[in-house]
Amino acid sequence: MIFGFIKRHKGLTITIVILLGLCFFCMKNWEKWFRNMPEDPYSVLTVPEQILLSIGDSDTSRAFTWRCDTIVQNSWVTLVRENTNDTLYYKASGVIVGTPGGKGVYYGCLIDSLKKGENYRYSVTTAGKQSDWFSFYMPEQTDSRFSFIYLGDIQDSIHGKTGDIYHMLAKNYPDTHFWLFGGDMVERYLEEYWTEWFNAMDTIASQVPILSIPGNHEHYKGFPKKLDPRWTAHFRYPENGIDETSRYGNVRNYGDVLLVSLTTFEFPSPVVLWQQYWWLDNILRNTRQPWKIVTMHHPVYSIAKSRFNPFSRWIFNPLFEKYNVDLVLQGHDHGYGRRTRMEDGKAIPPLYIVTCCSPKTYVPSLDSPFDRMASGIKLYQQIRLNGDTLFYTSYTTDDRQLYDSVLIIKDKERVIIEPDIINTPEIFEMPTRLLYKEEKDRIKFKEQIRKRQEKQHT
Repeated sequence: MIFGFIKRHKGLTITIVILLGLCFFCMKNWEKWFRNMPEDPYSVLTVPEQILLSIGDSDTSRAFTWRCDTIVQNSWVTLVRENTNDTLYYKASGVIVGTPGGKGVYYGCLIDSLKKGENYRYSVTTAGKQSDWFSFYMPEQTDSRFSFIYLGDIQDSIHGKTGDIYHMLAKNYPDTHFWLFGGDMVERYLEEYWTEWFNAMDTIASQVPILSIPGNHEHYKGFPKKLDPRWTAHFRYPENGIDETSRYGNVRNYGDVLLVSLTTFEFPSPVVLWQQYWWLDNILRNTRQPWKIVTMHHPVYSIAKSRFNPFSRWIFNPLFEKYNVDLVLQGHDHGYGRRTRMEDGKAIPPLYIVTCCSPKTYVPSLDSPFDRMASGIKLYQQIRLNGDTLFYTSYTTDDRQLYDSVLIIKDKERVIIEPDIINTPEIFEMPTRLLYKEEKDRIKFKEQIRKRQEKQHT
């Protein structure tokens, strides 16, 4: 009887099977997609805390944010230019941010037209309660000669080791112009993880400009995903994206570089995607900046096993290639990959980078067409610009060993990409995700490493 029904209604049967398969798939992934972790109750201090320094829409502006108490009160930034009697006061605006665990007031202040080559000291005040004093330097050279640090996914645990990395970077790169984060700075959208991030930063985030984009771990689960309001309140970047906030991306000119931040979602609104597409097309088409660098969380070309990011690939990649974006910095996959685009046997832009600085590492797809890869290690990147040459370098966080190096050289009408690492073996430590799998999975991974190494030597 059943077989007779199937024979008479093949089309209906196939439809039913597909629908049942989709239902099973959705049920299996329901918690992964929709279940948000509960947030413990928390209270905000009645003195300024979580003080963060950033960059506005130009290299002569700085943005200041902090948190204090639960009601909006009179607040300001006190700014002193060293070796002068200049003491200025700038009023700050506050916004109440509520989450399932509590609420607090986040303050922001943007100061423009700061003098290059000068040292400044500042403190923040709310309702007469003043913070400690912090200092920062306005670099004198910001056109064709500057450097910054890039960090992929952090996602550290509570009482983790990321603070050691931050202090190492602050000590060894005191002249860097800013730090750029590629999303997933925290493990979850919970107060305890934001507290962990600021504690790990200590006073660094108050003195070194911090730039960031949100990743999926800064979003509440659901359809569509909702960005943690603490992120928007703290990272008050130029509101020149597709709407009145910076949550969908922003753009700034820093010296000779166009810095584009893109917010990518796993399940975004089609309307938002196309708005981002036309916004980005207009930005890249009309810029006069000789260098173009894009930061986005979900990679155009994924290095992780069984991952394919169609929105990043189909929406943004054509624009990167059309307008010759030089460098695309990405995260999400908890491994390392460097990939160039080949044309007539030569490497041409964009240079795609996927990297992470998290204790959690994923299984890479070792047959992916990446020029250089790594797994199971934490890396940070230093990007230096010097006239017509961009120096890209990647180092291990544990011992600051050089792992990857690439030059991008603008020679008249041509752009030359030259990998600077020759005969240096790739590093493939066992990803933490495989430590909880069966032995056969680890054996398979080792076999994939062997095949990749053999292929590289042929």
